[in-house]
Amino acid sequence: MNTLFTFAVVQAFNLVVLVWLNRVALAKILVLRQQLGVYKRKVKKPRLSNRDRLFWSLLSKVWTNWSSELILVRPETVIRWRKRKFREFWRRKSQSRSGRPAIPKEHIEFIRRISSDHPEYGEDRIALELKEKFAVHHASSTIRRYMVRRNPPGDSQAWRSFLKHQAKAMWTCDFFVQHTIGFRLLYVFVIMELASRKLIHFNVTEYPTLDWTKQQVRNACFEEQPKFLIHDNDGKYGQLGRPRGVERAGRTISCRSTFDTWLWQVMGIQGIPIPYGAPNARHTSSG
Repeated sequence: MNTLFTFAVVQAFNLVVLVWLNRVALAKILVLRQQLGVYKRKVKKPRLSNRDRLFWSLLSKVWTNWSSELILVRPETVIRWRKRKFREFWRRKSQSRSGRPAIPKEHIEFIRRISSDHPEYGEDRIALELKEKFAVHHASSTIRRYMVRRNPPGDSQAWRSFLKHQAKAMWTCDFFVQHTIGFRLLYVFVIMELASRKLIHFNVTEYPTLDWTKQQVRNACFEEQPKFLIHDNDGKYGQLGRPRGVERAGRTISCRSTFDTWLWQVMGIQGIPIPYGAPNARHTSSG
């Protein structure tokens, strides 16, 4: 029994040595049989399958003389297959990890709670609150992704009807920035009549303080003034955080900013911040 086992082991070892010594010849036989199988396919012009391309791509990596036995295509074609597979592999690998890493679930819930309880807060304000009070650092763009979405009131029938019927008594104001040739940043403040789109007033400053903005409204209202003044929810208007009731001449209105409070108490103009989630509401046509 031991003699038979020893004989089998020796024969197996000899077979392995024989195969190793004749690996080049065996490789030639293998590639010739593969190409012959392609030609035997019952079509006028046999086409290579993905399995054939994979075979030659792998073979070109492990055998130096593979091109000498290739007759189906040019060696440059096999090199092109290999490079394409390499690009596809890394493309899939990079796509599987694309995008920003997810933030902790408790942070997402906290962001949604703050944006729901304080609709007047923008992503910058929420990011600042998280940083200052809880030492949680997230970019404003990340905060914006997880904020509670609201249906923009600017698209509602009530808002469009309000603009249509009150357009002649409305002005709208806004800031835009301009860079000078000396890389200075200037803020341009513009006031426009909503119904006619007529330019009422404009001015330029490097420091758009609340007092400066108030003075521009005074200058614009020298001859006439509107009943309503539409503006956005920018911090330059002195956001209050929560709406407050402000009384004047026995009438109380809700104000969301220091600017609106001043408009109502001093100028008798009702400030209207644009609806949340509707940045183009001030430009809605009155027709």
